[in-house]
Amino acid sequence: MAEYKFRKLFQLSGAGEFTDPESYESMWAYSIRYPGTDHSTPGRYRIRITRMSAKDFIILMGGDPTDADPQGYSIQGLLEKWTNNGWIHCLDWMGNPTSSNEEIESDLNEMFQAFTTGLPTDKNWEIPPRPPPRPKRKDAKDKKVPTFEVIEGDKTEKPTKKDGDDPSFDWI
Repeated sequence: MAEYKFRKLFQLSGAGEFTDPESYESMWAYSIRYPGTDHSTPGRYRIRITRMSAKDFIILMGGDPTDADPQGYSIQGLLEKWTNNGWIHCLDWMGNPTSSNEEIESDLNEMFQAFTTGLPTDKNWEIPPRPPPRPKRKDAKDKKVPTFEVIEGDKTEKPTKKDGDDPSFDWI
């Protein structure tokens, strides 16, 4: 069985101002030593966690937060591995949105260890079910779609010009 070691090098966190998301990042070092070898292979990875309110997420996606009930928040957790070509996306975290940063880190560390060593974990991660859709707000107004009446005819009539009209003022 492969020998796997890892440790946190540092972490950064920041709560955004006003509508900026809360962000958290931690940098990790690991080494893996396979059976029958006398050396370890080192590596680096980072974990990023971002939380933002549902209203801010709707705005970020170009939507209008007044069109929906913007309650709750969005959370994203991902793990990126360092390579000679830079950071590459490796794992996404999908779990309970009420999880703490430490719980998300622990999950991603365990997943990365399984991914790197090729040895399965005993843990089974399940994505929580989506909550039922919220009822439409009572104060939300139905959007009206304009209707048009088609008038049948053979030709389009243009307005006639009066003799005293100056063409340079047509744009007014």
